[in-house]
Amino acid sequence: MHKDLKDFKWQRSYYEHVIRNEKELLNIRKYINNNPLKWNLDIENSNNQKKKVDLDKYYRKIYQGEF
Repeated sequence: MHKDLKDFKWQRSYYEHVIRNEKELLNIRKYINNNPLKWNLDIENSNNQKKKVDLDKYYRKIYQGEF
């Protein structure tokens, strides 16, 4: 392992995904553009009161472009 990577850790809830079509690409672009605007709603935001959420359902909605 490279010396600069010895302390590397994956981001929590990180996953890879192969973009297979134009619709997926557009949804991912939409998510990237809109995500900062929704930080106040994000369950990962420690200031947010909405904590009891099914994480799998939450991230599935994000991936599908519902947020």
